[in-house]
Amino acid sequence: MFNVLEDGLQVYLADPQEVKNRKGHKTDKQDSWWLAHRLRHATILPSFVPPCGLRELRDWLRRTLIESAWAAAGKKNCVLKQKFWRLATNKQRKPPAAMAIAHTLLVLCYQVLNSGRPYKERGLPVMGQNQREHLIRHHVRRLGRLGIRIRSLALVEPLNV
Repeated sequence: MFNVLEDGLQVYLADPQEVKNRKGHKTDKQDSWWLAHRLRHATILPSFVPPCGLRELRDWLRRTLIESAWAAAGKKNCVLKQKFWRLATNKQRKPPAAMAIAHTLLVLCYQVLNSGRPYKERGLPVMGQNQREHLIRHHVRRLGRLGIRIRSLALVEPLNV
């Protein structure tokens, strides 16, 4: 919206908490009068709005990182894939999980550029005993729903490859 209005008008972007009107009976007309009054007396501090070129660069970077996050979510044996699926527990949580992975990618890029060393994939995190037992119970229940009953379950230590 700001991009459309800034060509023909002087637009102020202000913090809503700062320009909040008094409590009580409020209408749009009263709010607009209050904002105009505050603007005339220069008591509204405009927020920083980056120039158009910088906004376009930020939008491009955001889109690129989100695209990369979705790609990382589908890559085999990747720490980022595990993090994505740990965060995305259902369909509604996938976009926020992709944003979290995009943030992680940005942090990793910064670390690579800052250190000058190439990125090295960390090993997959070692599963804790509680998490392992939870997964076993989960899969036993799922097998039960398929009609497969498990009588005894011998736990074997996983092989560290």
